[in-house]
Amino acid sequence: MAAVFAMALLAVEPDEPSVEAKAADSALAACAPKTMDEAFVCLDTRWFPAYRDAFLAQPYEDLIEYHFGLGTWMRNNWGLWSGGSLRNDMEARGIRHPDDMSQEIIESYWLEKHGCKDAPAQKAAYRAAYREALEKLPPAKRKAVGPVPPFDLPYPHLDCTKPAEGAVQ
Repeated sequence: MAAVFAMALLAVEPDEPSVEAKAADSALAACAPKTMDEAFVCLDTRWFPAYRDAFLAQPYEDLIEYHFGLGTWMRNNWGLWSGGSLRNDMEARGIRHPDDMSQEIIESYWLEKHGCKDAPAQKAAYRAAYREALEKLPPAKRKAVGPVPPFDLPYPHLDCTKPAEGAVQ
C-alpha cells in the first residue's frame, strides 16, 4: 500500500520507495485533518520531504497532474467521499464535489507555500460569482453546465510567482 501511495504522490514511478518514504507515507495516512488548515499541517509535517519538495517545485499550472495521485488519495483517505469534518469544512468554503475539494487543497497548499497570500480570497470571490451566475441560468441550462460555463467569468490570476498573462512588467 505504501509503495503505491508513494508512487501516486509523485506522478512518476520511482524504483521501490525507501524505508523512510514508506514510514512517512504511513504517518501521512494516519493524519486525519478536520479542516483545510489541518490538511496543510499534515502535508507539512508528515508528507515525505522529497515528495513534498518535488510537488512544490512544479509550476502552478501543472498541479492538475496531482489530481489522480495525491488528489485521489485525499478523497479516499481523508473522508472527502464518505463525509466528515474535512468535507464539512470544504463545503463551508463553497466547494461541493470531492474532486474539487482535493484540488482546492492541492492548489491552496501550493499557493500558501509560495507566499500567494491573496489567492484564497480571490478563489472564494470567484466561486461566489460563479454560483451567482449559475443561479441566474434557467434550471435546464444549470444541469447542462460542463467544465466551461455558458457565461463569461474570467478565472483570477492566482500564481503570485509569475505575472498575469498580458500584464505589463
